[in-house]
Amino acid sequence: MIDRYWMGEVDRISPEAPVPVVKMVREEERPGAAANVARNCEAMGAKVDRVFSLTSAKVVKIRLIARQQQVARVDFDYQQQAVEEDEFISKLPGADVVVFSDYGKGALGGVRRLIELAKDAGKTVLVDPMGVDYEKYRGADLVKPNLHEMKDIVGGWVSEAALEEKVTALRNHYTISAVLLTRAAAGMTLFSEGTVKHIEAEAREVYDVSGAGDTAIAALAVGMAKGLSLERAAMYANKAAGIAVGRFGTAIVTEAEVFA
Repeated sequence: MIDRYWMGEVDRISPEAPVPVVKMVREEERPGAAANVARNCEAMGAKVDRVFSLTSAKVVKIRLIARQQQVARVDFDYQQQAVEEDEFISKLPGADVVVFSDYGKGALGGVRRLIELAKDAGKTVLVDPMGVDYEKYRGADLVKPNLHEMKDIVGGWVSEAALEEKVTALRNHYTISAVLLTRAAAGMTLFSEGTVKHIEAEAREVYDVSGAGDTAIAALAVGMAKGLSLERAAMYANKAAGIAVGRFGTAIVTEAEVFA
């Protein structure tokens, strides 16, 4: 996935329709989705192997920006081929942590089998999920849904106690060791065996939330690869996401900023 930004200025409305006329000033291109996770992991000091290169990207998101505001987004959205098992297996020996960023574009069509392979190889498996079918994530060490995704899965809740009960049932049913629920301005909540830990968001001005989830799971993966506890790594993930939302677009957060 590639995130492309067309940035310009607006000083008039089109005579053809009641829409702003954007005069292009510059264009930026940044890796998106799993590639954004990978480049954040690299910026935080990790060695990264990617299954796909950007040269094979079939999804392009163009954001039209004027006066620091997004005017429109255009998606070129084509289905991707599934990751090949042999290629995936070839990259496992050098990995401590495997991250699956599921954007529902086809690349992770066989993700359950890939998770099995990674676990059989003794790797820590983290998943940024998509959709409500968690059977495909069975056996993962951690999944990181947001509030909206969690409500779609468990049907909502009336209290924190009810939420904990539903997440525990979800974890047990799919043999998922932990869930890190991202809660926007309310921070994150980590649900693991016998533990529920809420992590307050770090107060800062929110500029752009795009890519913050990618940055969070990148920091979580790097923290765990460093040998930190899950709870400690989740705290760094929360910190990294807080930094990312203060920046424009899919942004990079460095090791010095997160783990210093």
